[in-house]
Amino acid sequence: MGLAVEPVAHNEKLPVVIRVPRLVTSVATICRMPFSLLGFGDIIVPGLLVAYCRRFDLQTNTSNIYFISCTLAYAGGMLLTFIALILSTMAQPALLYLVPCTLITCSVIAWRRKEMKMFWAGNGYEVLDGSNEPLTQDDESSWNNERGDG
Repeated sequence: MGLAVEPVAHNEKLPVVIRVPRLVTSVATICRMPFSLLGFGDIIVPGLLVAYCRRFDLQTNTSNIYFISCTLAYAGGMLLTFIALILSTMAQPALLYLVPCTLITCSVIAWRRKEMKMFWAGNGYEVLDGSNEPLTQDDESSWNNERGDG
């Protein structure tokens, strides 16, 4: 006799959006949704470019010019998104404004500094801790010897 396993319904909801309060109050915003929705994709995708700019600054010792400018471009893109939201009174895809603002800003800086090839290729990263050991062990005996098991 076997036991039937029933699926358990989880009440846990993962957040996939952030609610941003609307700056302009009107009858329409009070009666409907008094907030705008910002998806995590709108944060993560341009955030990867911001993180890349930080890493590039550290690698090339460029006094954080890429990181600061990309962060400011991200803020400007968010501002453009909210302005378009207010003017059109319709939902706006934030990536439509964020990606061009951040990517064009970083590309122009790299071009002006004559680092475009290096910035765009992204090669030349090294492991920060200097470890060149593989993450997996192919030979179990060498694995046991390193652990001291014999």
